[in-house]
Amino acid sequence: MKKGSLSPPVDVSLYINPSQEILDKGKEIYNVQCASCHGEDGQGNGPAGATLNPPPRNFHDLNGWTNGPEFDRMYLTLQDGILKNGMASYSNLPPEERLAMISYIRTFNENYPEITESDMQTLDATYSLSAGSVTPNQIPVSLAMEKLIEEYKPTEEKVDAINLKISSDNSPQALSFKNLTTDIKRALRSLLSNPGWNENQNAFVNFIITDPVQKGFKAGVSEISNEQWTELFNYVQSVIGQTQTGSSGI
Repeated sequence: MKKGSLSPPVDVSLYINPSQEILDKGKEIYNVQCASCHGEDGQGNGPAGATLNPPPRNFHDLNGWTNGPEFDRMYLTLQDGILKNGMASYSNLPPEERLAMISYIRTFNENYPEITESDMQTLDATYSLSAGSVTPNQIPVSLAMEKLIEEYKPTEEKVDAINLKISSDNSPQALSFKNLTTDIKRALRSLLSNPGWNENQNAFVNFIITDPVQKGFKAGVSEISNEQWTELFNYVQSVIGQTQTGSSGI
């Protein structure tokens, strides 16, 4: 465990229009702390995030944020984390590193909310950034992410077993499932992590069409017919639904 330290005062005005030096620093920190889940390009497709549900935030999409895409709300997320979403707190990082990281993340989409001097003054007042702060003791981020991933991921052996079964199945239903997915294992992880879809076909449809690509399905899956949905639902139930009954850790 790394011991905490006293962080120096931060001039928050520097982050209203961040310099290239700040953005470069933010990118470096992002690649170390965030890219494994959110992806190097910020699209939420990092390898460590494949087993998380909901999937990691796509920083190019400004809709549906739990805390919001405003600068101060992003800082709140890094400060407190969002445990229910599998988002770890990064309060262990010095404030200037978090500010630089947010500044870099904002480069993924030019439509992030504008930052005003008043916004930064409020942020400063909320977290006493210009007064300096104490960084708490911390465990390595890699260990923290391992714990989160372990908590949320389904058993990989089960994913592999079902994938093997589907791969060797040449029935029309299996071929349809394969044709509607972009990543079978990702689709299986999503389904195994969310047993609620198994309640009925409507729940299944709603689950799939909400961000299908992140769940391993093709974007066009929402356009299939009701008959195809019924066929898909019945097939998925036959290969996955039964494995969830009485299972632990899923």
